[in-house]
Amino acid sequence: MFAGNSNLVVYSNFASGNGWQVYGNNKSSTDQLLNAYAICLSGTSGTTQQLVNQVTIAGNGSGHSVMACPTPPDPSSGDSLRAKVTLFSGILNM
Repeated sequence: MFAGNSNLVVYSNFASGNGWQVYGNNKSSTDQLLNAYAICLSGTSGTTQQLVNQVTIAGNGSGHSVMACPTPPDPSSGDSLRAKVTLFSGILNM
């Protein structure tokens, strides 16, 4: 799922561990923003949390953004949260 400036080209995006990575190439001379989003699911109720990491890619440059869900709690600790899972992909924004 992508939206944004046509001068910022995503050339790779993929799940990485408990998160998402997005790589982009800025074809313009002005700085552009690249976002990586992770939607994290936790607990038996299915509570979700959207997390984002935003980086600036310099004009005519390349870069990447990574966002990961928090580390799941240790089940032996008695914590009621069962898991946190990345549900969807990175998104490119202007």
